[in-house]
Amino acid sequence: MLNIAIVDDEINDFELLSSMIKKYCHDNDMSFKITGFHNGIEFLENYKPSFNLIFMDIDMPHIDGMKTAKQLRKIDDKVQLVFVTKLAKFAINGYEVDAISFIIKPFTYFMVENCLAKASHKIQQASNHVIILAIDSVMKKIPVDEITYIEVSNHFSIFHGFFGEIKVRKTLKSIESELGNAGFSRCNSCYLVNMKYIEKITTDEVIVNGISLVISRSKRKQFLEDVTNYYGDNQ
Repeated sequence: MLNIAIVDDEINDFELLSSMIKKYCHDNDMSFKITGFHNGIEFLENYKPSFNLIFMDIDMPHIDGMKTAKQLRKIDDKVQLVFVTKLAKFAINGYEVDAISFIIKPFTYFMVENCLAKASHKIQQASNHVIILAIDSVMKKIPVDEITYIEVSNHFSIFHGFFGEIKVRKTLKSIESELGNAGFSRCNSCYLVNMKYIEKITTDEVIVNGISLVISRSKRKQFLEDVTNYYGDNQ
């Protein structure tokens, strides 16, 4: 899945770029999600390490795209970054923040298509970690990066993610062992959470990709330690 952020203060450019991304994803049968930010400050204040591709306008008020990108790299050094600019000279220093490419306004679908193809390949290489599940006697590879959380119910484990739901007869303990250090933690005995998609934690709940899950007293301390370590490692 492409989880894309577009940081651009010009609404017409945002809408045009969004439409081109949607066309590319539809033409290539790819799932996607697009989130827009009006400026670099809004982007940095609300950033979560769940994006895998960012289109960053350089010429923005308050804080320009290059400065925003430098702050981004202190938080996330793995996300794919593409600069958007009216003048190529403003993007030539993109190597400083490990940008994979740039597109020039007014951009064409051909430019966007090439960027997306390049970014998709890199993202796919980075997310080769899969878990193999037996579904109706067929072995299927599920990208770990697309799993938001796993729950156990009536001796079944239910995988929730951008693919929908997958139900298998497998223990949560064995799944936890297979996932290893992929960034999952138990918030209670019934839920195994992909910490990448945590949006909010309260006293007794964690919000994972919009879904509220209970944090049990017995798991709370270890869960919070896991989350702290995870986000510390990803800064």
